Amino acid sequence: MLRSDEFCRADYIGDYYLNGYGIEALVKSLMFKNGFDVDGADFDFDSEGDTCCIHFKNMENAVSTAELASSMISDIHEMERMIQVARDEGFDD
Repeated sequence: MLRSDEFCRADYIGDYYLNGYGIEALVKSLMFKNGFDVDGADFDFDSEGDTCCIHFKNMENAVSTAELASSMISDIHEMERMIQVARDEGFDD
């Protein structure tokens, strides 16, 4: 398995751009796949340029998302799966 520092040296995974909006879509996909209502009032997605910014209404959701995202960025295959979810669900628009 590739380590994150080996596959995240560039701005892309395949043709998927890893800017702030791209990372937001990956995190949103991860949240969606783990049962979060990403269209609900508990989150405010506000990414720009190179920054992924998500505002959480409660600490429990923030911690859960951080734990999930930490695991995702350590696994290129999980990131690739979330890229596909982002595309399928329209999160990468």
